[in-house]
Amino acid sequence: MRNKNFSYVFFLFLLLGLSAFAQEKHLSIDDAVLGYYKGLYPETLSGLQWVKNTDNYIMREGEAYLIKGVDNKLLQSVGLKDIQAAFPEVQRLPRVLYIDKYTMLFQVDNHFVFYSYSSHQTSMKITYDKEGQNPDFCVKNKAVAYTIDNNLYIATAGKDRIAVTDIKDKNIVSGQAIHRFEFGINKGTFWSPEGNYLAFYQKDESRVKNYPLVDITTYPASLKNVKYPMAGGGSEQAKVGIYNLKTGQLRYLNIDTKDEHYLTNLAWSPDEKYITLAEVNRAQNHMDFNVYDVQNGNKVKTVFSEDNPKWVEPETPALFNPDSNTSFLWLSEKDGFMNVYQYDLFARL
Repeated sequence: MRNKNFSYVFFLFLLLGLSAFAQEKHLSIDDAVLGYYKGLYPETLSGLQWVKNTDNYIMREGEAYLIKGVDNKLLQSVGLKDIQAAFPEVQRLPRVLYIDKYTMLFQVDNHFVFYSYSSHQTSMKITYDKEGQNPDFCVKNKAVAYTIDNNLYIATAGKDRIAVTDIKDKNIVSGQAIHRFEFGINKGTFWSPEGNYLAFYQKDESRVKNYPLVDITTYPASLKNVKYPMAGGGSEQAKVGIYNLKTGQLRYLNIDTKDEHYLTNLAWSPDEKYITLAEVNRAQNHMDFNVYDVQNGNKVKTVFSEDNPKWVEPETPALFNPDSNTSFLWLSEKDGFMNVYQYDLFARL
């Protein structure tokens, strides 16, 4: 009886508390629609990330970055004026892309800048072509991959334009996202863990019909054709290229995509020996997780397959365990819920 009374009193107390809170705070329609701009949003820590190989972290506060220890003690503050003294082109506090014990990396226009926040000096600047798009920077080799039109290029500290592809046919596009950003695809270039190779998606859209869109940014409005695979029509044929930065050699994985199946969720093994792909058939009801040899481009094996009468939808690349070159985690909804599974490239666990 005592427990029952206690539960009743607690429940009544909770209701009274909620009632009091409701009486104190009334939300109008204006608050509900425009509340975000009036301060009704959850507080967060901006720019939060660990400082590489340390127990410190960095966060943004106003127009400065604060570097703190795990005890929350402030170790150093880096403000906009500090960065501008070394790199005057900076107009506002840039987003930190990477930070270690001595240096932080940020991007300004078509420049990737390494800034020594201990001495407040620029230690390195890598510049890519002003016409470049889709930049993808690799900290390991201090190089940036980028695209111009349908081709792929690399910029280093010594050269701003190294051609990876030089394809005249505009239907063949290298280094950009393929399959219309399905299956978790959000980019087209993939640096290897140590920066020795650059893997990239390539798509042949020769069989894809043009679809007209109205561009209202021009006056008068104009028509702009885009490639769009309509139902029942031809789709793109995908490839995966691998560029060796040391030798300048380009090769492609030996995959036959005449059936227009999808190449998705590309990932490198930590030792740079293998590339893994989730390959989905055009009907999207079957997926093979395949391993390819980087040196010859040949398929090594199919690690596992997934089937679903409606669709399969891999969205996350393999995540390799830190202490293994072959053991990895895989996210899948094959059992009805998003679960994590552990596999090995050469022996299922």
